Amino acid sequence: MVSGDRLRAELSQLRKGGGLRRPHIAGRIGPTLRRVCGIGDDAQNDARERLLAVLVPACAVLSTDLGLAARVMLAVDSDYPDPTLTGRQSRLAATWGVDPITARRRCDLALDQLAAYLADRGAAPWASDDPFRRDEWYLVSSSTVLRLDTSRPEANRRLTVGALADELGAVDLGLTVPRPRTETRPRLDVEVEVQFGAVLESTRRLSTSYLSHRIRFPRPLRRGETHTFGLLTRIPAGQLMAPFFVSRTQRRTDRMELRVRFDRARQPTVVWRVAGIPYGMSDGDGPSDQLLEPDGAGEVVVAFDRLVLGLGYGVAWLPRLPDHPAAID
Repeated sequence: MVSGDRLRAELSQLRKGGGLRRPHIAGRIGPTLRRVCGIGDDAQNDARERLLAVLVPACAVLSTDLGLAARVMLAVDSDYPDPTLTGRQSRLAATWGVDPITARRRCDLALDQLAAYLADRGAAPWASDDPFRRDEWYLVSSSTVLRLDTSRPEANRRLTVGALADELGAVDLGLTVPRPRTETRPRLDVEVEVQFGAVLESTRRLSTSYLSHRIRFPRPLRRGETHTFGLLTRIPAGQLMAPFFVSRTQRRTDRMELRVRFDRARQPTVVWRVAGIPYGMSDGDGPSDQLLEPDGAGEVVVAFDRLVLGLGYGVAWLPRLPDHPAAID
């Protein structure tokens, strides 16, 4: 039996400050929430992802307004990136056109309902089709060519996965579409096309900016086998995106390579390497000291080995024109 009161108290502590975006979050998760989310002592590195895997779908069960309130207070909605709970609630009040006290009351009500739902759900084990399960597969390599010299930004990705269990027939790939400051549409999208080696079985939207794509293989893999497939992702026409492409590792990743091809007619003012930064800090900090210089073809190339779970890796830049397109996954 899971206590709803204890869950509420632990969620109330978790939503403070940066919520689920804060670093070193594993030590701030209470025992009841750990039980509900299946976070054991051996899951410290991916505790944030296991929280997201349970809490984001749970928020979707609530009504539209309360679901938004729950995501905002937990800091899992990228449209409300404020580093404090008070700041996020103030922005939410402005969105709704209500006073801050009303917004706080709705957030408290969302907290009540979220805790009650999770208590009813109980301490369920990880489902076999859970997209964040770590013991089924890992990423052997990821090679991406991001083209910003085309009519729409597109990323050509070649992924090789390794099976850690028998009968691995499909994998779930998460993709977050970051919101630029001047983008006003309520939710962002991305077009996904499997180029070879698999089929796109389904797509789930877990938040306004986070999508999960289920990729099914031609046949199930046996433990120890690897399989390579290709994906093409495009930004929809007219949609703006933020100036970075960063992969936030959700599972073991042995190798990542990224080539960014800029439009030579609109080269960025500065480009830099993103190497192992915490979640939520991919943009906003400005250039690092790992500057990159595009070559004669307008390209930069980076590579990373044995990426650390939960940290971000890729390339960021400052455009000469506002809202140069990019992506994060």
